[in-house]
Amino acid sequence: MSCFVGPGDLSANMGAMGNPGAAHVQEAIASVRKAAAAAGRASGILASVKADAGPLFSPTASPWLLSVPTSVLLARGSDALVASFKQ
Repeated sequence: MSCFVGPGDLSANMGAMGNPGAAHVQEAIASVRKAAAAAGRASGILASVKADAGPLFSPTASPWLLSVPTSVLLARGSDALVASFKQ
């Protein structure tokens, strides 16, 4: 089992809508990661752009997972479908 944090949703819930880099949001994410690690569980974030993932992602942090939200995958699929009809 793993725990994913959505920085955008979390920042909105913490009164910092549109600012997932806010110090108190970053502290909350770090707290979740620390608790997951203490429990021997993987943790990660749901991010669709590098700006959101960059400050949180470290390839040396283990365990650490990075996932793209389903909405992003649906949008990419829709874009590809529309593009195929334009050809």
